[in-house]
Amino acid sequence: MKNNSYRLFLPSLLFLVLGSQALSQTANPNTDADPIITKTDLGFFNKSSEVNKFNLADLVKDSTITLRWQIDGDKNENITVNRLLIRPRLNITIPLTDKLKFKLEAQTGQTYTTGWSRLVTFDSSEENFPKDFGVRRIYLDYDLSENAKVQYGALQSNAPWSQNRPLSFDTDGWIDGLRASFKNVYRRIDQVHITLGMLDPRKSPDAFDRNLNVFEADFIQISIAGEIDPRLNYVLEANHLGSVDESFTRLELDLKVDDWAKKIIDRVRSEFVVDLETGHITAASAGLVKTMGPLVVELGALKQNRSETQRLLNNGIYREAGNAIYGTLQYQFKDKSWRLIQRCRVCVDESTCNTKFRCDTSVEKKF
Repeated sequence: MKNNSYRLFLPSLLFLVLGSQALSQTANPNTDADPIITKTDLGFFNKSSEVNKFNLADLVKDSTITLRWQIDGDKNENITVNRLLIRPRLNITIPLTDKLKFKLEAQTGQTYTTGWSRLVTFDSSEENFPKDFGVRRIYLDYDLSENAKVQYGALQSNAPWSQNRPLSFDTDGWIDGLRASFKNVYRRIDQVHITLGMLDPRKSPDAFDRNLNVFEADFIQISIAGEIDPRLNYVLEANHLGSVDESFTRLELDLKVDDWAKKIIDRVRSEFVVDLETGHITAASAGLVKTMGPLVVELGALKQNRSETQRLLNNGIYREAGNAIYGTLQYQFKDKSWRLIQRCRVCVDESTCNTKFRCDTSVEKKF
């Protein structure tokens, strides 16, 4: 049975939209009561509380469709996975007022870190076409001010304005709850995010199957980001997973190199995950980044020794336990809506790795 807490979203949305339209007509008696709706005409508020006309493309802005070719190999370097995947992501943003937005994000995938569906499996005659498209995230986004916002619902796994790194939460995931975000806070603190909710990577990716009750929250995260000096940026997270009673921090550092080294690399990016109960570093990564026009290349190494639950939250290709080296390549085409992404991870500790290597190549179209 679908969860009733998320079912309330749809009638609530309808109520807000109809109420907004009624208030708009009351505040603007000269507004045409029966406007002609065209491709570029949707009746929502703008900042002056009048009916706003905006392009239909804004409704699905940042939606993407991605094709990926994935190859995995075992310890004997035999190919165990060879398949073509697809990930359509539909992002819908509906402005209810000048400050309040309704957001819905739907995509394929059957788990927290798997947002893909198989099109073709090359090592067998079986072909798997996507049948698991559903709503993963659905939430309200309210701008308290230019530098502060609150979100409530099935949220994105990472806070607004954050970047995706090897040891951060997978962007295909979610957090069910409440998040307050602030930027331009104070001197060396540029951003603060406080998230309270429910987080279990083993639950259904369908938002309507999950529970939304902040009074039963089992997850809290406090994230701070800023600049130590003009060359060094940082992100510091403190996390508590109540479902398994685990607490850990993640520190991310981004160092811009001096002029003498710029011919080789542009920056050094590193991460450290510390278990707060033992004080041990349970995961770490370090990468050298070079940008050459539309091409960005990163080569690095990582250690992954976290608990199974923490690894289930982790960025998919880097989730494997053990020590590994990795490389990523991103190429932005002249048409900025297209990009090529290639990632490879090779295990260097065969005693703990189940998969010796994994490489995937993706082509993404952004709308």
